Amino acid sequence: MGANLFPTDQALDPAVLTILRQQLSLLQAQTDPALRTQARLVQLLLTEPQLTFADVARIQAPVLVLAGEHDLVLDAHTQAIAAHLPHATRFIFPGATHNAPWEIPTEFNQRVIKFLINK
Repeated sequence: MGANLFPTDQALDPAVLTILRQQLSLLQAQTDPALRTQARLVQLLLTEPQLTFADVARIQAPVLVLAGEHDLVLDAHTQAIAAHLPHATRFIFPGATHNAPWEIPTEFNQRVIKFLINK
């Protein structure tokens, strides 16, 4: 679903970043190996990817840019990604969140299939 090029408050809802930082702090204090693995995954969410709009502008393949109306990725960031992709198709699922594939699986799948058939 909604993608970000860099995990900052210019791309993601600041409240989400705050929650992730809090989770990371709690998880890093744990000794259980499974929780330490979760800490590494949260750390990745807070530090990756590190792409630029120039990076995505080099993509020549058709790209379907999807997000939910209430996505944790900010709409301005989603719009900017689509604007920098030379062959982007952008669609925002009304009323959906970042979890649109689970919230509205039929509509989500139809949108993806339509894109694939037309490309």
